[in-house]
Amino acid sequence: MSNVHLLTPGEKIKKIRKDFKIKQSDITGGKITRNLISLIENNRADLTVSTAGIIVSSINDICKKRDIDFKMTIDDLLKNNTIQADKMLSDIIDEINEHMDDNNFDFSDIVDRVEMLIKENPFMDKVTDLYIELGKIFSDRQEFRKSYIFYFKAYERIDFHKQKELFALISLKLSYCCNNLYEFSESIQIINTILSLYNDFDELVYCKLLYNLAIAQKNINQYSDALSSLNKIDKELFVKHNYYFAMEIAKVNCYTKLKLYKEALDIDLDLLNNYCNNDNGSKLLVLNNIAQVYKLTNNVESMRKYLLKAMDIISNYNIDENNYSMDELYYDLASCNIFIGNEKDALILLNKALDISKKQNKYKVQYDCINSMFDIYYENKQYKKLEEIKILLLGLLSESNKHEYHTLVYKFIKMYKMRNKVDKIDDLLNFMIDLENKEA
Repeated sequence: MSNVHLLTPGEKIKKIRKDFKIKQSDITGGKITRNLISLIENNRADLTVSTAGIIVSSINDICKKRDIDFKMTIDDLLKNNTIQADKMLSDIIDEINEHMDDNNFDFSDIVDRVEMLIKENPFMDKVTDLYIELGKIFSDRQEFRKSYIFYFKAYERIDFHKQKELFALISLKLSYCCNNLYEFSESIQIINTILSLYNDFDELVYCKLLYNLAIAQKNINQYSDALSSLNKIDKELFVKHNYYFAMEIAKVNCYTKLKLYKEALDIDLDLLNNYCNNDNGSKLLVLNNIAQVYKLTNNVESMRKYLLKAMDIISNYNIDENNYSMDELYYDLASCNIFIGNEKDALILLNKALDISKKQNKYKVQYDCINSMFDIYYENKQYKKLEEIKILLLGLLSESNKHEYHTLVYKFIKMYKMRNKVDKIDDLLNFMIDLENKEA
């Protein structure tokens, strides 16, 4: 890891001497004692401007004679820690910007240097900017836990009385991270905080906050509240900035959950006919929504019609799996295939959904996929496959031991009991006991 320790003037002198093999006696200029230099280097005596001038002049003369490409000023030597730290921070920000678009670059060393530097100098001018830069990098990489950490550090440093627009923007970034981390209650709290303080900031940021609020509300089953938030959004502004489609999809989800199926279908058909155009990802999303509505209303033929259209897109076009929440979409389409008994295509889609959700650390989708796979394999007595997905389940529980995920553990235990596999039950119970003990 690169050094971020801030040097005192005396430590700078000592380092320069060591780097260029200069003796203490060589930099006295015949005007100060070697003993004084020793005291200064060991931080036992202050460095005055006049003494600094003598030392700087001597060092520059020696470097010139030795043809060493180095020259310093009195200001360089006397520069205080805050100035040094700001300079180091500027260099780190430059380094971050240099690698911003490199998805393979490992930022862990930079993060360590930042934390060490800020620990020694917490009041540097550019700390907030740096936290925001790191938050953006990890958000772009979909590493939302890390992104949340740095955005929250920036959030805590902002004076919301004086930096209204910045506070609103970081609140938006934080709520986006929270939604992707399934921390919906915190997302709502963050957004309600900024909206309770003021609402006279940038109109687009305001509308995006309302959208994030609606997404969080929708995910904790507050569908009417979510629709209320969505209806406050300036439609024309969202059309202008290409957010209209996402807003309407959120409305569809709410109407569907509220069993207002006609309203949901009206929006979906409008999107399909007027907004999807040649965007196969958007078209796939709408087709899935329509299929889900017909599944819920037990209209099998209509569901099959739109499911086949969706499967045709999956078979013939490449869809960016980082967009459109493809893991959730694949899972939904798998459920439609299960509904009509097409387990082969269902398993293909479940595996696709599982792969994406594992890459993005989306635990709930992983659980839903494994649970659906269990039902298929158990019904068909594919016990080797059940052992394979049990390993996936145990890995998931090791990363996210949520109580609702234990249901599938009970299903495995019941299956082992029916097959008289007592040793398998013991293994599973011991795993769960060890897991609980680790978290105790």
